[in-house]
Amino acid sequence: MNRIAHYLRMCYHLTLNADKQEEALWKELKKFHLQQDYHSGIYEKEKTISTILKLTDNKSETFSYSLVFGQYYCNVRLIRSYPEELSPEIFILTTHLNNILTEGGVSVDTGEQYVEYTIRKDILVTLLYPGFIYERMNRHYIVAGRLHQAFIRLINENEAPALIVADFLKSLEKEEKESD
Repeated sequence: MNRIAHYLRMCYHLTLNADKQEEALWKELKKFHLQQDYHSGIYEKEKTISTILKLTDNKSETFSYSLVFGQYYCNVRLIRSYPEELSPEIFILTTHLNNILTEGGVSVDTGEQYVEYTIRKDILVTLLYPGFIYERMNRHYIVAGRLHQAFIRLINENEAPALIVADFLKSLEKEEKESD
């Protein structure tokens, strides 16, 4: 019975126009955040939810979840500001990390000197599969923590981007072996 209900729900969502799909996903996103009891700010006009989550043991950051231009976005600033003299290394590390990431991307704002990580998915894809909201948020949260640590190593320890990326790849390989 549950499969039939899920199938009918998918068919219904497929028949909706883009605005109705966005409205349905916005309703699901708000419902999810309220059920999780996150300390969130819900901005109806912008269709954005901002939630403060721990990025590391001693650092919290605002994670934003938005519906914009037919896309579902998960966004967080990894680094709020970095020393200007590290700009070349920041760009090198960003490029390497973007080549590794299977989903989302790291971007750098040189004007305000911050680094952020964003995942975006089509609204319809997110709407069709139950649990996709949680899965996207969880994946974004886990990857953001790892990326933040990579940039902290560069900024605080002045470690070479190539070494940071090598360690990043080793940790991914280790996790793959442990999950098998």
